[in-house]
Amino acid sequence: MRIANPIQMNDWEIKKFLRIVLSIQVALWGISAWDTIGLDAGILRALVGFIYLSYVPGIVVLRALRLHGLGNIKTLLFAVGLSLSIVMLIGLLLNTIFDALSLGGPISAGPVIAGTSLFVIGSSAVAYLRDSDYAEPRYLDLREIVSPPALLLFLLPVLVILGVYEWDYFESNFLLMASIFLIAVTAALAASGKVIPTGFYPLAVTAIAVSLLYHTWLLSSFIWGRDIHSEFYYADSVLLGSRWNPGLFSSTNAMLGIVMLAPIYSLVLGLDLTWTFKLVYPTLFALIPLGLFWVFREQFDDRTAFLACFLFMTMGFYEVWLLSAKQLTAELFLVLIVVLLMYDRLSSSKRAALSVTFGFSLVVTHYGTFYIVILVLVIAWLTLTITRRRPFTRKSELRIEEHDALRLPNSRLRPLVAVPVRLVRVSFILLLFVGSVVWYAYVARATAFNDVVRVGRQVLGSSLTEFLNPSTAQGAQLLLAQAGSLFGYVLKITILATQVLIAMGVVVLIFSIVLPYFASAIYSPRLYNIGLVFLAPFVVTGGLFLLRTMRAGARARLIVANHDVVITATALLVVTVFLFGTGFASEIGQGPPFSDSLSGVRMMHSPDPNDRARFYYDVNVFGADVRGAEWLHDYGKAGSLIYNDSSAAALTSYGLSLPYVNRRLLTDSVSSVPSGAYVYLDYSNVVGGVLNSFLPSGTFRVANVETIDPLLSGLNKVYSNGGDSIFYASQN
Repeated sequence: MRIANPIQMNDWEIKKFLRIVLSIQVALWGISAWDTIGLDAGILRALVGFIYLSYVPGIVVLRALRLHGLGNIKTLLFAVGLSLSIVMLIGLLLNTIFDALSLGGPISAGPVIAGTSLFVIGSSAVAYLRDSDYAEPRYLDLREIVSPPALLLFLLPVLVILGVYEWDYFESNFLLMASIFLIAVTAALAASGKVIPTGFYPLAVTAIAVSLLYHTWLLSSFIWGRDIHSEFYYADSVLLGSRWNPGLFSSTNAMLGIVMLAPIYSLVLGLDLTWTFKLVYPTLFALIPLGLFWVFREQFDDRTAFLACFLFMTMGFYEVWLLSAKQLTAELFLVLIVVLLMYDRLSSSKRAALSVTFGFSLVVTHYGTFYIVILVLVIAWLTLTITRRRPFTRKSELRIEEHDALRLPNSRLRPLVAVPVRLVRVSFILLLFVGSVVWYAYVARATAFNDVVRVGRQVLGSSLTEFLNPSTAQGAQLLLAQAGSLFGYVLKITILATQVLIAMGVVVLIFSIVLPYFASAIYSPRLYNIGLVFLAPFVVTGGLFLLRTMRAGARARLIVANHDVVITATALLVVTVFLFGTGFASEIGQGPPFSDSLSGVRMMHSPDPNDRARFYYDVNVFGADVRGAEWLHDYGKAGSLIYNDSSAAALTSYGLSLPYVNRRLLTDSVSSVPSGAYVYLDYSNVVGGVLNSFLPSGTFRVANVETIDPLLSGLNKVYSNGGDSIFYASQN
């Protein structure tokens, strides 16, 4: 049985296409009207709102641009990317127009839905006028959707969701451990190309991405991590004030992917902002590996592309230090730009329109990622310009077609002569650069622009004096650090093995290892994750090169450097990295715990204060923390100093108190506080019994909370809920 493919709606007959679009539009209006009269549509509103905001504006624009025959992956990517860009732009325009007219509440449900509806209806009219003759619908075979490989892949995120529920309410990791093991088995089966056919690879990549993201992002009923707390603060500020203040002094405040996307999704879907971050964002981010799969498949064969995607997802894609909505939002637009660069079947005008849209969106979603992308684009343009007169093959710079040992089966090698230079235009690079300077210089008091200047000065000023110095080059520090256990050594060795195999394309990684301050400004694992967007497939080609070299060195055919051998070896390597990197192996062997999701229960109840401190530094918000932070915000004296340790992230997100405003670090060396100041102890202090201090020097210090008892004895306890305690220094 077949049905018309809803992903490629832009290829349907125009009247059927418009009926579906307008039906979703009317459904959103109806559900919103229900809420205004006190009827709760619940999950229905969230589902309709998500489809509407994430897909409808973009698919209508694709139809208006007369873009057809893109296939499932590119249609979905372009539709979602355009939708997100349009939502951000609509929010920006509403905010600007309402401010100019001195009107109140631009970022509220009414204006946002009205503005988006006006755009969708207007674009639908343009699509009807320009593209009413096209009708070549694609179809889905329902038998494939219910086939055993598909059902196995659908099971992965379901098992993860159940595992997170088990972790949250029963403090058990059994289902999460089972889901991680099943993901590893699924990846190995997919790499074999037999149990899971290559036609299911896009679904496999998406299912694994959703599962890995959910197994961290859905943990706990509150947001947790690092950067996401300040992101939550600025998004919540927009919701509370129903407008965005571009003058607030913060680089995060300049990122529309935070201050527009999160509030608008929360308003339209009727979701609490917490669940907007925890559910909507990771669902959208699952498209990042899917886009990379298409890019890698254009360069290599299907199995190599799948393994490259799995390596990308393995290396920190889901980890706590990546629980940052702005970075992953920017990575999504980065992938869209790369897809555009590789897709050569677009007219110049349509390519320019999409490139400008996605480029602008990259600028306004994450400054750090944008700076790296500009650097890579400049290097790519210079390389392609220098080599433009040489024979060039799209499939591999190793020129694998000349070497039997490196030949990839089912590859799509096509000689290109002039295309590579056109793939990266200098005009596009200049446009992005000028746009970034204008945006970063005039929004949020130029904090993002000042950040890059500061980092640039540090890097250039110390490159010679502190070259490869582990105290300033964070990448070198991570490479030279002691692993501390057998599990740590295995993980370190396997990760280093993947880095050796991709050494041919290691420009970004070299910067992170050798240049002082460059990596620490962005954080080395994040830099590595961005680098894998470009370099992941070279794990396989590096293996092919290694085996060819070994065969040549042996001067015999004892080593058959064929593709299946390399794929099997690479799959074994990447799955090993995955099992050790997720903490699965350490949990099975009861080694040192480090995974917040798999080893969190052990870490919470560990007799070692360092284990407890590490857990609470990451999973740093509990229900008691939210109530305590809200109480301090509502009833504390405005402008008073607040002393708290480095785990008290709830003060930022739920207490609306920025760390650098009236906040001081509480350490075991603090013996007194000024009159009128508060001391805030969160769940990690009261229940966990530890005091976490991330010092300005970059060191992390853990102390027993009892060390500050002499300080607390002279203060008045003004609040306690069993998990949080707040003390006040009475004024003399």
